[in-house]
Amino acid sequence: HLAQFLHAFLVGGDLGLRDVTRMLSGAQEELGRAINPHVFRPEEFDARIAQRDHFVSSVLAGTRLAVKGDVDAIGGVGAKRLAAGT
Repeated sequence: HLAQFLHAFLVGGDLGLRDVTRMLSGAQEELGRAINPHVFRPEEFDARIAQRDHFVSSVLAGTRLAVKGDVDAIGGVGAKRLAAGT
């Protein structure tokens, strides 16, 4: 179930999943919740939005919090594309 985890979408950059998982381990302990990281290249993320990927759409439809950057930079673009059906 989506609410059991904090889903961290990381779009862009050269970070690998192993690096991200290592960086988030302290936060998981502090929050007492599992953080499920998802690392996307920008073009992959755009493709998943365009394909109306169920998982990505579900996460974007929920509450979002930007750790770095602007939450609307991802959610806004994704929401606009989902609404437009593109």
